[in-house]
Amino acid sequence: MTNNAPPRPVVQSIVGQHLEEAAFYFVRRRAGLWSPAFGHDDIVDLERLIDAHLSGLQVAGTAAIEPALRNLARWKSPDEAFVSTFVLLHAAELGTAMAQLEQMILDNPRLADGAAEAIFWAGAGRSHRCLHRWWGCDRPELMRAAFPPLMEFTQEKARLAAEAIDHPDPVLRSIVLRSIGEYGLKDCLPLVKAGLEDESAVCRYESAVAHFSLAHSGRPEILASAIKEPESPSHSPSNRRRWILHWAAMSLDRQFYPWAESAIEDPERVRIAIWALAFRGELPAVELLQRLLRAGVETTLAAYALCHITGLDLDQQDLFHVDNDSQISPEGDDESAVAVEPERSPEDDGLLEPDVERALAWLEEFEPAKRFNAGARYLGGLSIFESAPKMLDDGTQPQRWQSALYLSRTQNSQGAIAEVARIKR
Repeated sequence: MTNNAPPRPVVQSIVGQHLEEAAFYFVRRRAGLWSPAFGHDDIVDLERLIDAHLSGLQVAGTAAIEPALRNLARWKSPDEAFVSTFVLLHAAELGTAMAQLEQMILDNPRLADGAAEAIFWAGAGRSHRCLHRWWGCDRPELMRAAFPPLMEFTQEKARLAAEAIDHPDPVLRSIVLRSIGEYGLKDCLPLVKAGLEDESAVCRYESAVAHFSLAHSGRPEILASAIKEPESPSHSPSNRRRWILHWAAMSLDRQFYPWAESAIEDPERVRIAIWALAFRGELPAVELLQRLLRAGVETTLAAYALCHITGLDLDQQDLFHVDNDSQISPEGDDESAVAVEPERSPEDDGLLEPDVERALAWLEEFEPAKRFNAGARYLGGLSIFESAPKMLDDGTQPQRWQSALYLSRTQNSQGAIAEVARIKR
């Protein structure tokens, strides 16, 4: 029997909820990719939530286009660009919607990251026309969104990289250079060597990273500059963390430790130094982190860094405070005095506040000086050689990134980087 019932009407309030929740969970997922409070399963859970809301938007069809673009025009954020692009890629009739999306990306180039993620999420078949349109338009803002998924979808990665590397837009060139390293395109090593002398600092940074991955030799002096510069669109927190990881991996002792000794004394650089020490994973790095813990400097992050290296688990071993210690305002005994929480970096959200005395006592009993060999690097309490395969699956996201870098260099396992970055396939 034929069902001639009219289609059910779209409930705009439900569409709005799907739009809002998909954008919210996308933000959480992006923040979680480098967060020490997240692991593989946490990221997968967020992706399931994103998928559920995107499925609702697919059901809504063209009815989701106008509110999606309205949200993007209002908030001008990569998460709204992700949702809007996904909606348009699945819409049967676009009208002027694609032109509106493109104009907003041209007006605000940072939206390109969200649009690129949507193309990954939608897949090659659904995105084919959009990719062809954007890659062929010679507008760098749109080409930045098209290049990463094109690299994932094409079988001719080296050819595509060679085609794109001479573009005058430095941001696009930096994306190309990063992709060369992450996909392990050894045939493109001459492009990377040329990039070390690029007029753009960001291109030089990405070339240094790619050269380390492909040629197993680094230019740490280039990345030393990268981690000093203030945050900007190209110096995003995730880019900076990735550069710190590579700097810690490639620099020589005589370059790394004098810098680290100086940086831990500088309030502007101490958190960068803590991350570098965590990724360094050697006994002298553990000793510097213990010094910070004893001095009460950035104790939450310093304790995580020690856990990162030694395998200490504040939760399982009950070495944390249930609540942050409160500080009393200067009124002292005045009844009106207000208890205030010590200042805490948003980056530490989700991390436990250590009981410093007991954590230090655990480390004394652990005796890293006896367990850790001079010059060897450790991750999760074991040599990185032993722990990297397991940490790639079970570690925190920073441990997984470090494992992926190690495996990509020692076992040519380029898929490890894509797995941690959660590139949608």
